[in-house]
Amino acid sequence: MRAADKVIELASLDSEPQSKKDRKYPEEEGKRYFAQLGEGWDAINLKSPGHYRIKIRVSGLPAFTGRVPRLSLWHHQHKKSVMGMDISNKEDEPKTIVLEGLFSAGGYKILNNAQTKKHPNGGVIRFRTGTIDAGQKLASLTGGFRSDKTKIVDEQGRPVMPTLLIDWVEVEGPLTTEVNRAKKSGIFPMKEDDQEELTASLKRFAERAWRRTVSDQEMQRYIKFIAAEKEAGVDFRSAYKSALSGILVSRSFFNLEEGSPNENRSRLNNFELASRLSYFLWSSMPDEQLFTAARTDKLHVPETLKKELKRMISDPKIDRFLDSFPRQWLQLHRVGMFQPDPNLYPEYGPWLEKSMIMETTNYFAEMFRNNLPIREAVESDWTMLNSRLALHYGLPEPKETKLMRVSLEPESGRGGLLTHASILSLTSDGTRHRPVHRGAWLSETILAQAPPPPPPNVEPLEPVKSNEPKKTIRSQLEAHATQSNCVSCHAKIDPLGLAFENFDAIGRWRDKEKVEGGTGENPPVDASGTFPTGQKFDGPQEFKRVLAEDEKRLANAFVQQLATYALRRVMTVDDRPHIEKIVENAKGGNYRLRSMIEHLITSELFLNR
Repeated sequence: MRAADKVIELASLDSEPQSKKDRKYPEEEGKRYFAQLGEGWDAINLKSPGHYRIKIRVSGLPAFTGRVPRLSLWHHQHKKSVMGMDISNKEDEPKTIVLEGLFSAGGYKILNNAQTKKHPNGGVIRFRTGTIDAGQKLASLTGGFRSDKTKIVDEQGRPVMPTLLIDWVEVEGPLTTEVNRAKKSGIFPMKEDDQEELTASLKRFAERAWRRTVSDQEMQRYIKFIAAEKEAGVDFRSAYKSALSGILVSRSFFNLEEGSPNENRSRLNNFELASRLSYFLWSSMPDEQLFTAARTDKLHVPETLKKELKRMISDPKIDRFLDSFPRQWLQLHRVGMFQPDPNLYPEYGPWLEKSMIMETTNYFAEMFRNNLPIREAVESDWTMLNSRLALHYGLPEPKETKLMRVSLEPESGRGGLLTHASILSLTSDGTRHRPVHRGAWLSETILAQAPPPPPPNVEPLEPVKSNEPKKTIRSQLEAHATQSNCVSCHAKIDPLGLAFENFDAIGRWRDKEKVEGGTGENPPVDASGTFPTGQKFDGPQEFKRVLAEDEKRLANAFVQQLATYALRRVMTVDDRPHIEKIVENAKGGNYRLRSMIEHLITSELFLNR
């Protein structure tokens, strides 16, 4: 109830905050703040949450290795970065970055979170910060500081570390946009004593909150409540706000209601369909255009649905789907669940982990926006890279500082989701790769065939003893899989995971498996195998090529995942005919992503309860 009261208070026109603009300089105007890694400038303090416009005048000095500084905005109370951006413009060519959106209250620090081969995780505290004159070159700072601080330049005059430079920071807000004003208008009745206008205002609010038509009868309890509050001495505006709060804590607001005893329970009505479509693609309530289509009883018409789909895809809110769906489908919440051992993987850190996830979500978004066929989820000659991932993969650094699409050479070993570091790490345990986990994940997620659970009391693989020759996990698995109660499942699962033996627990390419303990040299990896169909492959590239040829199977699994996300439930045996029909209809379009979504939303599976 307190949350509802707060929402109503923020939505009230009389609670609009006073906006102001403030520019902050380091020490004084004409000075420039600089930071290598770790320490930062506490330049921003927001007293209240809201919509703000933040401008930062910034430039940078790259290290002689080519690594540029990375601007990060760190929220103290939440203990996390709310944005990150590589800065490639030169010292004498500063640019103004504009950040606009919703920000939480509290203090923010501007810091340089660049990662290098020597210090891949950033955040090392013995780096230099300070101020210089705006026209002064950083390379001129050659001495006069403690020996435990990193130098700006080395003996050859080359920058040692990527260094961030800030001229000023400007904060404007909280802002009230015309869009927000339009949303707030009409919430309160113009006349307090007009019963018809009171009912109309409550209905207008409730229809938006409950996402359906509302009867006068349903509003009577709220009208009676307002009258009772006024009789008790409460002013009208406060009583009305309390009634609105009551609407927001009702079951109709919290639940996506589908069906009632008085309706045909087999098919969604127009308002229920509008909500299903909107929460599927926008993760939010329907907009006015969807509501209008629902009111005119046209939303069930296939052509109307296709038109609305096209419009919704072009709306910025589609980004919510492009980020949320691949996270659920590919189980990206598991990335970092088992933190890699820092002794084994010292280069692993927050920025690398975030970049891994961003590669995968942005890869899906690129497929979606270009309506690519589902086979490119498995096999492609491109990916989405930033400088940190390029360093991790051993690939050339992208020309731009942001995450961008890059072409891949065949020998890169990459291309497609299956060789993303995010996928390869979430199927590992923090110390070593897990081929069985990788195979089980691929079977369940990409092929929609959940493997049976392992038998009870299965003994884990033992570490290699110090007096034994080093051996790969693959060779240990092959010995384990000969047991009678294990062989049938491992024959189906293991080849799917062993195809990626060239990748370690954090997704780096390798030709030899690093084995802790044992005698002799680290053994070479073997990524060959045989599909359950008998078809052989040698390495991840051949495996992906063979898998991508079975487009219908990939499409069927993808539609199941898509329908699970859209309908918010697991698919059952009864849903199979609907899934197969959607896949068959998408065949003519080469199983392209947006085409499959179109066939899903016009299917009986989506239109029915």
